[in-house]
Amino acid sequence: MPFVKTEFLHIYATRVPQACYLAITAACYLWVFQLYHVEKIATRMAPPNFFYAFSLLFFSTWKSLAFPVTVICCAASWMVVENQHGMIRVCCAQPVARWEYLVGKMLAILGHVVLMTLVYLGAQLGYVALYSGVRGFTSGQAATLGRFVLHQMVLVLALTWIAVSAASFRKTSGAAIVAACLAMIFLGFMTTLPHDVLSPRYVFMRLSVFPIGDLPNPFGHWRDFKADNPFRQIYSPLNFYLVMFITPLFFFLPALFHFTRRDITE
Repeated sequence: MPFVKTEFLHIYATRVPQACYLAITAACYLWVFQLYHVEKIATRMAPPNFFYAFSLLFFSTWKSLAFPVTVICCAASWMVVENQHGMIRVCCAQPVARWEYLVGKMLAILGHVVLMTLVYLGAQLGYVALYSGVRGFTSGQAATLGRFVLHQMVLVLALTWIAVSAASFRKTSGAAIVAACLAMIFLGFMTTLPHDVLSPRYVFMRLSVFPIGDLPNPFGHWRDFKADNPFRQIYSPLNFYLVMFITPLFFFLPALFHFTRRDITE
């Protein structure tokens, strides 16, 4: 779809994606500095190898929520940039249907999120390789790492899909970011539902740590960490993929229905 390429390049021309790449790389190093220079994990971790070091670094960065919040805010803002500048009528006057515009816009944003996620994971892998080397990293661990990257990419894309769907209901960047954040809060509240009302295996936020289960547990020597920890996958990959696809649909379908009927003369 040519419109997807146009929107992708339009977002890229704003220079915001490039700034995000630099900010993500620099922010990841803050955790690297903390772990290697302050906490001295190279001498304290057992076993002290590449895969375990990356596992600890990723867990430290992901639990801070800095990356997902950045992705959600950027995606929501990009989703309504034409509304913000009063250009929505011009865009929809092109020879594309409204649903094509909405889907094309979302796909362009998802493309940028893929690049941001690759930078996020690549920066951490590069830092760990620089500080810990790649000793003790086997071919089996490489396959496991590839599976982790795939699962993490699916999770981030699902989060983005939900965010842009919620943002499409609003008309300004600020309102869009608030709507996207409220959608995430709503998903968080779903974790409080009784299990006999909605099984935990179908709750999106309960699967937000599923990719971490592909990584080795760097805290395995802590006795009190073995009972309940994110490095243990309770649900199956099939369950994960179904929830990552079906949950965003609940946000996307109403957004699509609304956008094809909304007034764009503002």
